[in-house]
Amino acid sequence: MGPFAGLGAGFEAELARQGYSSATAVGYLRRFAQLSCWMQAEGLELAEFSPAVLERFGAACRAAGYRDFVSIRGDKPVLAYLRALGLCSVEPVVLGPVDELLARFAEWLSGERHLAPASVVTYVWHARALVERLAAGDRIELRRLDAAFVRRFVLDTCPRQGRATAKMTVVAVRQLLAFLYVEGAIEGALVSAVPSVAGARLSGLPKRLGHGEVQQILDACDRGTVVGRRNFAIVMLLGRLGIRVGEAAGLLLDDIDWRSGEITVRGKGRGIDCRCPTRSATRSLFICGMGGQRRPARARCS
Repeated sequence: MGPFAGLGAGFEAELARQGYSSATAVGYLRRFAQLSCWMQAEGLELAEFSPAVLERFGAACRAAGYRDFVSIRGDKPVLAYLRALGLCSVEPVVLGPVDELLARFAEWLSGERHLAPASVVTYVWHARALVERLAAGDRIELRRLDAAFVRRFVLDTCPRQGRATAKMTVVAVRQLLAFLYVEGAIEGALVSAVPSVAGARLSGLPKRLGHGEVQQILDACDRGTVVGRRNFAIVMLLGRLGIRVGEAAGLLLDDIDWRSGEITVRGKGRGIDCRCPTRSATRSLFICGMGGQRRPARARCS
């Protein structure tokens, strides 16, 4: 039923292709059907779907008491699938001063911060509440924005959210304040005024590993096997260069300049960086097998 009738089978196939479990896929498929029925009840056609419509749907679900999949962040697979079909634009629909400011914020996140479209939508969604609190008729009263206002907003909003959502709200607000300062809309940088989200001590992974711990991981790699040599190379890259797992997984042999000891790393968005490990580290990568292949191949973490 609704505007998305006939698209459910394709969405199910896409979830399976991305490796979602059957239990998780059922939740997303149910959400997809609920969105379609809600749009039909609201009198919305397929061509009218946009991130703003998805935000309205999430607000309606929260008002009805739902707790799961009630934000754009939770609906990322749905949004990505509809975008892939060309049924949803990346840019938000500009309807008023709030959406106009958020549209500029989204453009800054994409152009200057090189965030992925899905991340841009998430940041804009979490920053919207702060901008709406500053709205007064047909303008945004940024003169009211000071350290006390920011702290009051965070303390009013985050206690009603889960830990992960609250952290995302704080990150989005900091990015919004940085954008407003760079744009010249506010006089002072208010990023430091945003409180941090409290978390249980030692509840997450360690912040960093010591040299001895890294060496223990390297010693645990069986370099007598292909998988062990691959793992050794990846740990060397992570430990010596501090690159992300996704950046290591995206490396090609052509990205490694064996003579100069430089490695080209593709970061978030379109960012490209050249990093220089020690020559001994580069030699170790060659010895452990990354230099023995004649054609480019991806190094992937297991």
